[in-house]
Amino acid sequence: MSIPQLGLIITPPNLKLYIKAPDLDINTRAPDLTVRTTSPEIIIDLRESFNSMGLKDIAAAMRDVVEEARATVLQGIERRADEGDAMGRANGPSVTALADEASKPKEKKLEIGLMPSVPPKISAKPGTIKGYYSPGDVSVRLNRGGVNGNFRWGKIEGYLEGEPSVDIKA
Repeated sequence: MSIPQLGLIITPPNLKLYIKAPDLDINTRAPDLTVRTTSPEIIIDLRESFNSMGLKDIAAAMRDVVEEARATVLQGIERRADEGDAMGRANGPSVTALADEASKPKEKKLEIGLMPSVPPKISAKPGTIKGYYSPGDVSVRLNRGGVNGNFRWGKIEGYLEGEPSVDIKA
């Protein structure tokens, strides 16, 4: 008698995993602050102060010269008229007395001031400060990961390696 042998076909179980790691995208934008300034202006007008001390600008000096010339002309006209009136009177002054009086040197006063009598005009234009702000930003995007699996069950198959037989001998 032959003992049949049993054969086995073993297929092991199989698990294949496909893993995709999660990914986190982070984008940041920094905040921005922009400051723009304009400087203040201070304006100091010293013309009137200088004029009061005798240090005149061209326009003020011209006005003074014109006024002085006008006054001199009016005084000259008035003096000539007075001289003519005096000569017309019988007991008036003589021509030589009038000439002597006219030839006398006249005093001219020059005044120099050390301190202005008029304060300077001071004006100011304030500066400005303007700020422009844009806030920062953070954006986050998540790419999810995943796990995929492929599983195959194992199996065991049995078979007989030979035909079962019984040998009888006598």
